[in-house]
Amino acid sequence: MIKLFQNIRKQLLNEGKTTKYFKYAIGEIVLVVIGILIALQINNWNEKKKEEEKTKLLIEQVYSAIKRDNDKLNSNIIFYNDQLKDHDILFKRSDSLSDHQLLEMLFYVETTPIYSFEADTFSNELNFESVAKNNIYLVAQIKNFLNGNEYKKILVRGKLREETILPVLLKNGISEITLAFGYGSFFEFNQFNGWFDEQELKTTRQLFNSGILKNPIKSSMQKKFGYLKVSKNIIEDGNYLMAEIKKEFPSIRLMYDNVGIIGSSLPTGYDKSVPMKLIDEYESIWEIDIELSEGTVKFRTRDSWTQDWGGKSFPKGYAQSFGQDIYISRSGRYHVEINLNKNSYEFKKLN
Repeated sequence: MIKLFQNIRKQLLNEGKTTKYFKYAIGEIVLVVIGILIALQINNWNEKKKEEEKTKLLIEQVYSAIKRDNDKLNSNIIFYNDQLKDHDILFKRSDSLSDHQLLEMLFYVETTPIYSFEADTFSNELNFESVAKNNIYLVAQIKNFLNGNEYKKILVRGKLREETILPVLLKNGISEITLAFGYGSFFEFNQFNGWFDEQELKTTRQLFNSGILKNPIKSSMQKKFGYLKVSKNIIEDGNYLMAEIKKEFPSIRLMYDNVGIIGSSLPTGYDKSVPMKLIDEYESIWEIDIELSEGTVKFRTRDSWTQDWGGKSFPKGYAQSFGQDIYISRSGRYHVEINLNKNSYEFKKLN
């Protein structure tokens, strides 16, 4: 092509057509410039496309992380409410507790969750310089949510926890036990029977009956109401932001991988998950037809316990993040479905 242009220019010069030669040369330069501009435009368009795809992927990851954080907070709310019931027992029905149950409950009601918010890890990755211009406002909302709720998140992480019951017990010679948050929702208060000696049990009952523990218990109860309120507030903010993200990216989906079912109701027990089939990637609905014996099951991802769901009811109910095992009361073949967008599960008996 270049050789052809050179031949044309040479011919024009040989024929003495200087004016036409210069016009042709200028036209050639214009064509080259236009070609460069088109190439730059295509390159810019490709870069913009890559930028938009990268932004969408990051926002999709944030979207899924917010959902997982909200699931954890909803689970915490269930545990907080169970603790408030325990506080109520301490105030109104302490006589129904054995000395050992009383002491174990006193240690438990002050526990709080300690974990990191998964969505926060994306805060530094979402930079305004690297996102598409039409996504800047949404990214600003996301960063404000991730960074602006830091004090609230510190509260629900338990970082500002100040025990009021524990110091009294330790001061009076009671041996400390460490209980995980949620313990009281999974177990009866008799797991440490034999841990305390008779003097410790007697001392605890005396402290309780004397009223010394009344204000510490009341203070612990008030804090739980505060944690509940803050947790609900963060969930509301998260749900609002997820709705805004959904408006901007209608096809966005929850990024759950390799969901499976595991438990004593299966031949594999709690050793390995049985994979379920994804039937709706946008709603994150998974299903399986499977033979189950009387026993318990849970759902989890990637054959690990980093994310799992349980529930309190059968054959259907709320899929609680890190909830208790679902008890299968009747053996048989079931169609099992879990909706991770709505946090619901159902077991349908097959003939």
